[in-house]
Amino acid sequence: IGLSQRKVEDLLGAPVFRRRDPPAQLWQYSSPRCIFDLFLYRTKALPEYRVTHVEARGRTNGNIPLRECFHSLAFKQKS
Repeated sequence: IGLSQRKVEDLLGAPVFRRRDPPAQLWQYSSPRCIFDLFLYRTKALPEYRVTHVEARGRTNGNIPLRECFHSLAFKQKS
C-alpha cells in the first residue's frame, strides 16, 4: 500500500493486465497459483498513481492469503 507505479513495476515488472478508469487504475499480475490485483488511485494531493488496495484470489479456490500470492509472483519474476 502506498507504492507508486514506478516502484510496483520495479518490484513486479509490467502487469499482465491494466485497466484505466480515472481516477483509478487496476493492475493485474498472475502466477500459476493466483491472480493479484492492485488498485491505484491518484488525487489532487498526490498526482502520481499509488497503490491503495490489493486483492488476491486463487486459480482453483477463491481464497488465498495475500502474502502467499505475492511470494508466488516475486518468485516468478526472479526466474
